[in-house]
Amino acid sequence: MNVALLLACTATSSRLPSEADSGAAVPGDSAGDVDSTGPGESAPFDSATDSAAVDTSRPDHDPSDEECAFAAAVEPLDCELYSPGPVDPSSFTRVQQAIWDTNFFRLMLQAGDEACPGESGYDSYEDQHWVGDCVSSTGVAFGGGATYAYDADSNWGTYTFDDFTADGDGFRMAMDGTWMIYWTSEGSFSQVDVLSELVGSPDEDYRDGSRYLRGWVNYNNANDTSDLYVVDGAEDYCFRASASYLYCSEEPRGWQQLVGQTSAVIAFDGRSPCDGCGCYAEEGAEPTLGCP
Repeated sequence: MNVALLLACTATSSRLPSEADSGAAVPGDSAGDVDSTGPGESAPFDSATDSAAVDTSRPDHDPSDEECAFAAAVEPLDCELYSPGPVDPSSFTRVQQAIWDTNFFRLMLQAGDEACPGESGYDSYEDQHWVGDCVSSTGVAFGGGATYAYDADSNWGTYTFDDFTADGDGFRMAMDGTWMIYWTSEGSFSQVDVLSELVGSPDEDYRDGSRYLRGWVNYNNANDTSDLYVVDGAEDYCFRASASYLYCSEEPRGWQQLVGQTSAVIAFDGRSPCDGCGCYAEEGAEPTLGCP
């Protein structure tokens, strides 16, 4: 997983929610606390899917299957929110997309040049510094700054974004906050506290909007574990995931949990027929099985 493609942050607001305000608990400074992967790796349903479109008629599945047993066993997530967003099957995809949409740091660097704000390509094991308050050869105005510091003794790398902005012809990108990443031979462990803004996206892979992320992500081989507080525009969520793709590349074995206006879990058994079907269990409602 390329560090420059994972996360970013922005100055759309002068205030970042504090640790005590809301969101996912961040573990200590040990990468061994968690055993698994990164945000946006898997969407339980297509982004066009909603609760009315979920197929529950598959004869080879029943809501009593192991997927629903996984969903029922997931402990409730205690999460204080400012303006909770709606929750349905498509909300899982929305939150994962919001996480991905903060991944435009490399895009910011590519909008500049080596003189302003600095090199767009870099080594994850070497310190880097990008300086704003300049205009690139293509007319993009950069402000603030960003640094990446790698500690060879601890194997931690730290991105620090200091109101780092890029204003070009019809677009604006901005990042503020920190992202720490611990490298392993099979993946990485990240702690994030980042705010991002994108207006007039120069790349169709990223949506316009403002987002805030805080929490941690553990990517280890084919395992995926995360605990994140996510603000997408004016609405916020808590998102957790614990899943393994070791036995089925099309479907993990594990679960994803989302808290907004209500709470819901999508769980997968990750075994034959390896069909991507998952059990959607929303608070106060009967579980249903959804298939692609």
